[in-house]
Amino acid sequence: MNLFRNISEKIGLTQTELKIIFFLFIVFLVGLSVRFFNWENDNPLKNSFDYTTADSIFYSANIPQREIAENKAFDSKLESSDFNESNFNVNIKKQKLAEKSINLNSASLKQLTMLPGIGIKTAEKILAYRNASGGFDNIDELAEVDGIGNVKFNKIKKYIFVR
Repeated sequence: MNLFRNISEKIGLTQTELKIIFFLFIVFLVGLSVRFFNWENDNPLKNSFDYTTADSIFYSANIPQREIAENKAFDSKLESSDFNESNFNVNIKKQKLAEKSINLNSASLKQLTMLPGIGIKTAEKILAYRNASGGFDNIDELAEVDGIGNVKFNKIKKYIFVR
C-alpha cells in the first residue's frame, strides 16, 4: 500500500485512480499474451463450414425468377383493390352521417361510434355519463364527458340533438 501512496503523491493521482489504471494495464497485458500465444493456432471452427452443397441444391431448383418477374402483367386496379378501406375495418358509415341524426338520449353504442372522432371508449364514456346524469338536457353537456374537448365537440355538434 505504501507503493501506491508514494506513486500517487508523485504523479498527482488518488490511490483509487492509480489502482484502476494498474488493473487496466494488467488486463491489457493478459489479453496481449493470450493473443500472442494463440497467434499460430488456427481456429478449428474457422474453416469447417462448407456451404457449397446447400448452395448447389438452392441454385439447382431451376426457378426462372427473372422470367416470372418480366412476364407478369400488372393490373393496377386489381392489385390496389386489396388495399381498399373495407379490408382494414374502417368505419365508412362515419362519412355518410346526416345532420341532426343522432339523439344523445337514445343513441346506442354503435350509433355514437358513427360520429367523427368518437371511438368505442369515448362512446362508452358518453353512455356512462348519460346513465349517471339521467340524460342530456342540451348538446353542450356533451363537453363535460371525459375525452370530448372543444375541437371534437365542434366536429360532432352538427350531427347530434337532444329530445
